[in-house]
Amino acid sequence: MPKDKAVKEALAHGKRTHTRWYTPRPPRPPRPPSSSAADHSAPPKPPKARPAAQTPSAALWTPIHLHHFDRDSSRWTPLAPSAYSRSAPLLPSAASPFPDKPHQLTVLTYNTWSSSPTHHPAQSRAILDLLSSSRADLIALQEVSAAFFARLCAEPFFRTGAGEWLVTTPDEYWRAAGPGAPADRRGKAGEEEACVVLLRRGLVGTLSEVGVLRLERARDEGAKAAIALRLFDGDAERLRIVTSHFSSLPHNAPLRSRQYRSCLSWLDSSSCSMSSLSSHATTTRLFLGDFNASTPAEFSPLTSPPHSLVDACPSAPSSCTSPSTSAQEASFRAPPTFGHLYPWVHPSSRKPRKPRRIDRVYYSCPPPSSRGSSHTSGWALRPAEGGENAYEQLGGSEAVRGPQGKDRTGRAGKRWASDHEAVRVSFEWVPA
Repeated sequence: MPKDKAVKEALAHGKRTHTRWYTPRPPRPPRPPSSSAADHSAPPKPPKARPAAQTPSAALWTPIHLHHFDRDSSRWTPLAPSAYSRSAPLLPSAASPFPDKPHQLTVLTYNTWSSSPTHHPAQSRAILDLLSSSRADLIALQEVSAAFFARLCAEPFFRTGAGEWLVTTPDEYWRAAGPGAPADRRGKAGEEEACVVLLRRGLVGTLSEVGVLRLERARDEGAKAAIALRLFDGDAERLRIVTSHFSSLPHNAPLRSRQYRSCLSWLDSSSCSMSSLSSHATTTRLFLGDFNASTPAEFSPLTSPPHSLVDACPSAPSSCTSPSTSAQEASFRAPPTFGHLYPWVHPSSRKPRKPRRIDRVYYSCPPPSSRGSSHTSGWALRPAEGGENAYEQLGGSEAVRGPQGKDRTGRAGKRWASDHEAVRVSFEWVPA
């Protein structure tokens, strides 16, 4: 259709038209082949090499200090490794560090959510009350902010309480974990968060060690690291412990798998450790923390050979019986530790969280031949039998009293101490 006719038809229908009149350019002559003309274009950029997954070694593990409260100076100070020899033996074969429960060890893992911008002092008070009344000997905390850590260190129970507590610090965690993505880029407001471990002084023997391993992280996440401990009884290693807060994004299952492998490799008794000391044959391994798994299949590397760790939850299906997918899914969702207290991600999004059991404690099971026998050498741990509440979830039975503020995303509009429940497991020493 001629252009004049097209313009007239557009004006007749009340349409606004913009017609550009120009003379078409002549076709560009073909470019000579590269063999007869110099190619001045920039060379192609080489593809970015993906960094290899980290594997634990003596070089990657960074030794850090345990801090204790010095009553003379009224300050928390680093505990020199030479001072570890003042502690009591780990096992009840000699003098027990805990006379009220000489054959038990209680561990607790808890995501405090204290780095959230809506975190209120009333929630900090509820968390501290839970920790001091939990009767735990070793506590692994996640999402610890600097402000909450200051309240923790000022708590009288951890300063003058029975047993004398030792603690790792967020500063050493952040220094070893390295820089993370800025808060504005990862879309998460709030304070910088760290993992912290507290344990009773009586658990730390002469040769005990504590260190931090930097973990691979996503581009839009904060720095990630794992805290590891080696606890000795005399010259024999009895407990090897690792804990962390793994990647929380649902689509980061491959990244979480690599983070798990970094921790599992160090837990393996044949792996290289922070020192040249060899592991004892009866070393018990504990793996605990906030695993953030999206499906139960992500836990299979923990429970399958060669690690064969055991889920401390009594409702968990045994790995030896090859449980069905439905049994794994039921154990993954019930009893949930996350997603049921704060079912909404943000007041404006209204996107429901999926309730699931992601806060867990795994342990190495003693050999069946050693259970109930007193003629074998060494010791191992297993969940306490005959005792009440050998496995228990805390922090989800009572809402926090106090001003509600802007925190209206909790169940029934109530404020809870955290969006997670704490998991406490009581073990008992058995000959192994």
